[in-house]
Amino acid sequence: MLEVLDLRHEKMLQATAFRSGKLLRLAVQNLIQAFLFELMEIYFDSSPVEESRQGREEQIFNTFLMSVHRHCDKERSVMFYADEQNLSPNYLSSVVRAKSGRTAIRWIETITLIHAQHYLVSTRLSVKEVAEKLNFPDQSTFGRYFKKLCGASPKEYRKKLSES
Repeated sequence: MLEVLDLRHEKMLQATAFRSGKLLRLAVQNLIQAFLFELMEIYFDSSPVEESRQGREEQIFNTFLMSVHRHCDKERSVMFYADEQNLSPNYLSSVVRAKSGRTAIRWIETITLIHAQHYLVSTRLSVKEVAEKLNFPDQSTFGRYFKKLCGASPKEYRKKLSES
């Protein structure tokens, strides 16, 4: 756990080397999201000693987050995650929004973006290979999706982070 914190702290320090305020803000925001994602992964992968009693909505929300974490490389529709829990997409969305203040699709986008950023920064995969790994129909669609969510193209994002 301390290694993860140290690595994230180092990345945040590297991000401060950026000259562009907008890119710096995006980089810090994405690093924080990645850190939270890693904490979620640690939490979901560990077996709690004692199960706490959860209400139905908490259970739905937690199951949703775990499922998105596991399947966002292949599935990005609310319908898929609702079907997994035998719920309607509208009901799942309302529960997720009530529990987190964010829509289900926004959670899916955020976690998918974190996966994409991880592949771009931590691997030598080409942008096309990242697009394939994340089940996008083509590199262009992935590029538009990434730029919409991140504010920079995948190549720009990778280049800026590798420069620091």
